[in-house]
Amino acid sequence: MNRITVIALTLIAVVHSVLLLLPQFQPGAFRPDFSVFWTGARLVGGNAHQIYDAPAMTAAQSWLTSAENGLRPFVYPPTALLFFRPFGQMPFAVAFVAWTLLSLTAFVVAARCFSSRNAIILALASPAIVLSLATGQTSLLTGSAIMGGVAMLERRPVFAGVLLGAAAALKPQALILVPLALLVGRHWRTQFAFLTTGILLSVLSIFIWGKGLWCEWYRAVLQFGSIVTDLGLNTDGITVAMLAKVAGWPAWLALGGQLSAIIAGFVIVIWGFRQADKSTQVVALAAGSLFCAPYALMYDLAAVIPIAAALLISGRPTGIFAGLALTGLAGVAALPAVIVSSLTVRLSDRTARVV
Repeated sequence: MNRITVIALTLIAVVHSVLLLLPQFQPGAFRPDFSVFWTGARLVGGNAHQIYDAPAMTAAQSWLTSAENGLRPFVYPPTALLFFRPFGQMPFAVAFVAWTLLSLTAFVVAARCFSSRNAIILALASPAIVLSLATGQTSLLTGSAIMGGVAMLERRPVFAGVLLGAAAALKPQALILVPLALLVGRHWRTQFAFLTTGILLSVLSIFIWGKGLWCEWYRAVLQFGSIVTDLGLNTDGITVAMLAKVAGWPAWLALGGQLSAIIAGFVIVIWGFRQADKSTQVVALAAGSLFCAPYALMYDLAAVIPIAAALLISGRPTGIFAGLALTGLAGVAALPAVIVSSLTVRLSDRTARVV
């Protein structure tokens, strides 16, 4: 690919990232998503019944924001609280810094399995990664687990299953098609470890906080769609379901679009895990799962961004499609863009390993 094209797309990514950050740090506007995780982790120690009560959760974050700015609900499963709980024991600023450093370190280490140093530097300029870091989102950790788990499927299958299972317990929609991927790839030991990890973490959460918390989580998930609409987040979505709401599709068309996206997700994972190329498998697993998800924002692209960066600088013309996803301007087309690029570029090729 023409070097000028790479530089131009990089500059677009940087400018877009800066534009996204500016509103975040206006006086009184800094409301990182991590405050939701931290508050939930603190409430579970004595007021667990408030965690899935959106108004109560918002009130518990009054030190940061007011209800006038919209609800701040917690919609992660109870198993996620097992990961957030240690950070709830720290002051917020310390916990936020620790969470960010842990997420960034894990992400860079996992990304190095697939991308060169230059590609990772480029990836860190992407709006998806910048936004995840600025808000303290979980997407860097789940993306790290996807990349690391796929990289270790043959070398350390059990650990790969534990890693993927733990990530699914943290954010299940991001790894919803892991069982299908492991089935297609015939990774039986990883499948067993993945399912066992998920079951054990679920049982542990019930043992600590009771099964009632799971019922409350289920009700919170059902209510989350209306909260997303009220907050105006659908305009920033990267899923078909969110596109349907913004475009005002009739119910039958929205349902048909979502079912088509789910089928596409299955096909992508089946195709990807019939390939030997690990980067293709990462893209297939991450993209396929997001195709099935009803709700996902730009930062949920984290797992594919290092690969998108590597595809962009690979020297192949089709890498430009991945570059569109990396800039954050592709919107709903971000996932198809990376998939199209992956069809023709294999990162195992020496041309893609730009150090």
